[in-house]
Amino acid sequence: NKTPFCLILKMASGGASTSEIHVRSYFKKYDSDNSGSISTREFGLLVYDLGYKLDDTDLQAAVRALDKDHSGLVSFEEFLQWWKSSDRFKTLDLENNQLLRQAVEYFRRYDTDNTGKIGLAEYRKLCEDLGTATGKSDADLAKGLISLDKNKDGQIDFNEFMNWLRWDAN
Repeated sequence: NKTPFCLILKMASGGASTSEIHVRSYFKKYDSDNSGSISTREFGLLVYDLGYKLDDTDLQAAVRALDKDHSGLVSFEEFLQWWKSSDRFKTLDLENNQLLRQAVEYFRRYDTDNTGKIGLAEYRKLCEDLGTATGKSDADLAKGLISLDKNKDGQIDFNEFMNWLRWDAN
């Protein structure tokens, strides 16, 4: 049989190009939990291996820029779209994306326990700083938090925070 190896790979992968197969292989290398998505931590390892050292703020902002479905993770499709773009590393140049960088800094200011989520006590501090907590009970504040908590886990994650700010840079 003289079928070229690339054609066999293409047929075995459901018609994906060999470059897409290489990208998927690279993606899987960093998808250490085999979830089908790359977490912020996993993406940080990936870009580090590509020669980019991002601090936590820049890393969160970079994932937010790639995360088109606002899941908090980078899916293979989102990664592939980024990988195929000719200016993919410009996306990681967050100096020009000050609004997103500022939102990450605000979020981190109130995520005092560094869980990646804002709980009720942290939400109270946020509301106090905004001047909206005066005279409000914990029950009142909990209602406000619940209204922002779209995934119903009892806390505000970064994507929910961004949706609340309506600062989506994408």
